[in-house]
Amino acid sequence: MGRKRRLWLFAAAFLIAGCETDDLPGEPAFFPGVAVADEPWAAMAAAEMLGRGGSAADAAVALYFVLAVTYPSAASLGGGGVCLVSDGNERAVYSLNFPAPRPAASGAATRLTAVPANVRGMAALHARYGAIDWRIVLAPAERIARLGKRLTRASARSIESGGAALLSDGETRRVFAPTGALPREGAHLIQKDLADTIAALRLKGADDMYLGDLADRMVAATRLAGGSLAHEDLRNFLPDWAPVRGLEFGNDLAYFAPPPAGAGLLAGQMWVMLTDRDRYGKADEDETLHLLVEASRRAWAGRERWLADDGTTVDLASLMSTDTARAALANYDPDRVSSVGTGPAPPSPTGGLQSTGFVVIDILGDAVACTVTSYRPFGTGIMAPGTGVLLAPAPGPEDRNSLSLGPMIVFNPRVAKFKFAAVGGPGPAAAAAMMTVAAESVIKTGRLDTALHRTRMLIGEGNTVRIEASATSPQQESLTRRGHVLETVRSLGQVNAVFCPAGYPSEESQMLCWAETDPRGFGLVSIPY
Repeated sequence: MGRKRRLWLFAAAFLIAGCETDDLPGEPAFFPGVAVADEPWAAMAAAEMLGRGGSAADAAVALYFVLAVTYPSAASLGGGGVCLVSDGNERAVYSLNFPAPRPAASGAATRLTAVPANVRGMAALHARYGAIDWRIVLAPAERIARLGKRLTRASARSIESGGAALLSDGETRRVFAPTGALPREGAHLIQKDLADTIAALRLKGADDMYLGDLADRMVAATRLAGGSLAHEDLRNFLPDWAPVRGLEFGNDLAYFAPPPAGAGLLAGQMWVMLTDRDRYGKADEDETLHLLVEASRRAWAGRERWLADDGTTVDLASLMSTDTARAALANYDPDRVSSVGTGPAPPSPTGGLQSTGFVVIDILGDAVACTVTSYRPFGTGIMAPGTGVLLAPAPGPEDRNSLSLGPMIVFNPRVAKFKFAAVGGPGPAAAAAMMTVAAESVIKTGRLDTALHRTRMLIGEGNTVRIEASATSPQQESLTRRGHVLETVRSLGQVNAVFCPAGYPSEESQMLCWAETDPRGFGLVSIPY
């Protein structure tokens, strides 16, 4: 990508989520880039940056900071995350890891709180790939926080999910419920303290939060709220860039976020199982659900063997190799449940980690796919007084870690063509939900619109499979006939994705891209005009 912008223009037949897609390829349209996010104002802020001639990185940074205002249940400035970036100039994909770490020392804290990581993570993304001035990129977030915007359904539902937690702390109650009740869809929510914090970051740069006056304020406010944060925690935190090794898939390579984003490894292992010898592509409709469950169960069963206490792995190349996949599926039976040992089952899909993900593609076909989290919904539920920043809990086992984070990108480095990017969330359903969409669209049908509506599953204890209540009778029968024990749940995960089957950039006659936000949520696909 880089700061030097290549002046290329491409024609596209571009299908926006929610539009009719029966008459492919649709009306020809200029493809200026696209942003897909769980919250509409954030997606529109990204489109604004793309319309200014910004890169995917500019748009992603603008999108994130608006999410910090409009979707604080998952995207608080106090949290952390991970991104994948496809770089057309270098013909490579890189990971940017910035999980919110534990503080070095707790001191007199009554609760352990994480070191805020998102700000420096986004600054690293912008420093390497941004094309627009940082002050312009952060302006939409400051404006929305200071002046307010009508709450979208996505924002209102996320705030509603905080419920009693947001009302129990004096500072969060003052911000989110000044009248004593949480705001509803369509209401205006002004966050002056958060606006001032974003203004300081916009005018002084991200390092103000780690080295400057804002760092002093954050440390003092966090301690006042009973949290744990020291100047050395802020000063010593640095995001980590690393090249990502792709997994061969025809002429393309599939890339998954490396640990500590554990969902990336789970999804990567499932991907190899499903693509080896075109197993998923050759499976008939009756077998595909069973195959997804069996691949997911084997990936989870192996987690004990690769997960260390710090969330790292020993040998990623081996864990996502064809040999490992074939060994895992050695006893796979297309007609019945197979024993896979006693690995850990995922926790309940109704609780635990709260995350959100977004995908941005620019006019050049460079992509940024990120997932961010405050670990639990609204983090600790405690706000650092005077900053507007919701504090995340210090990472730990179960629902306070990065193991449910992990975007994916499919890219052809030989010809620098983007093909697919997706993010999944929240919680333990993230990897399986994302892989269901990827398998159905990229491997099997070539269509993203139908893949987003595909029934999703999450394994439970023993032969139990949690399946969405929308599953049809034939789908349920195909699983129970094979020995799976079904447990219905309302929905499993949210996936945002962009898919260009022939790759982008491409010849005009081949140009077709889908951008889709999950129908289970209230997000938006946005393009600049």
